[in-house]
Amino acid sequence: MNAFSYILEHIEGTVLFVSLLIAGVAVVLRFFDIQSKSSRRRILKEEFDAAIRQLSSESETNRLAAAILIRRFFTAERGCYRNETIYVLSSLLRVVPTGVFQKTLADGLAYGHDLSKADLQKTNLQDAYIGSKEQVTTDMRETDLFQADLSNALIERIDGRKAVFYQSNLQHARIKYSDLSEANFSMADLNHIGLREVKLGNACFAGCTNLPREIARHLDAEGRYTRPEPVTVHAAAGKHRIFFSMPGKLRIEDSLMIRSVRDHLRQEGYEVCFYERGEYRMFGQLGNIRTLVQQCDGMVVFGLKQLHIEKATFRPATDECETWSDRWLPTPWNEIETGMGLMAGMPILLIQDAEIDFGVFDSHISETSLHVIRTDSTDFKKFPEHREFISWKSRIGNPAVPQPQDGSAKSPSGS
Repeated sequence: MNAFSYILEHIEGTVLFVSLLIAGVAVVLRFFDIQSKSSRRRILKEEFDAAIRQLSSESETNRLAAAILIRRFFTAERGCYRNETIYVLSSLLRVVPTGVFQKTLADGLAYGHDLSKADLQKTNLQDAYIGSKEQVTTDMRETDLFQADLSNALIERIDGRKAVFYQSNLQHARIKYSDLSEANFSMADLNHIGLREVKLGNACFAGCTNLPREIARHLDAEGRYTRPEPVTVHAAAGKHRIFFSMPGKLRIEDSLMIRSVRDHLRQEGYEVCFYERGEYRMFGQLGNIRTLVQQCDGMVVFGLKQLHIEKATFRPATDECETWSDRWLPTPWNEIETGMGLMAGMPILLIQDAEIDFGVFDSHISETSLHVIRTDSTDFKKFPEHREFISWKSRIGNPAVPQPQDGSAKSPSGS
């Protein structure tokens, strides 16, 4: 009773004491909570910085691991680094060559789910998968893909309204179940593009090359698509003809190698075409080759020794002057015919001698449409099992009806 009376007599002091006690406890709890959040932010920053460093590792395995691990920063608990992750991926995709590392980086973008207004200008998205196989839509509204390379990419279930594909490369790309209304495809290359249930209402196709007829017939005077319903465009069916680019005069071993490739393709039902010396014209030579190339669906380029340089000066009187000695070059027709094939958007297989490393055969060139087999590393009796050969064929397609091998065919000769 005395204690109760004491509290009543000192009620103001008691209330003040309890209030201060509660406030003190709150301050302590808040302090530790702040410390906890600060600690979490510090740990996240350390993890992010470590992943960035690993992306530049000299070890390919470490780089690939980092390209996968960085996807963690798209999750809710690490979402504070979502934008930074997109910046890092897009920056790397502007400089890394086509390959496994590049594709792993590009595929990682899909984990962001929200790429709206992202800057993906001039990125290498060859062979990438962007979207979701689940019933989840990836937000790419107003995403900037100016001059991006999306050749052979698969884009699925995206909301790409007002996205920018200006001057982008969409050769052999596949787009499914997406909304690209009001997107800008001006000056883009749509060679062999495939669409399935894609909305294109009011999308701009002004100046596009290789525009599918299914789209072209519904454009207004300004190049805008006029129909609101989804459109489906089937990629043009291949004729399964293969153009051989090769020297006009061959060593015996080279002739036998080319014959083995030709015979194998014919056995599988492909038609092999080449420009023989007897077909050379007195005029319109390049136009005739172009016509023949355009009638084909794939190309095999044989980079073989044709010109031996004992000693020469490359780029004289420049700051890139080089002295060449004991060097081999292929026939210059390889360069011309390969260029025609690339312009036509066809898959190209380079079969090159180990000492040929110039021009289109430069090892630094990186394109999904180019597949390389070196003669010094491949037993040509087993070349049909080579992964590059299989990958090249997969981009062409298989003939419906195999044609019988012409055993009486003469040895090929070329340019």
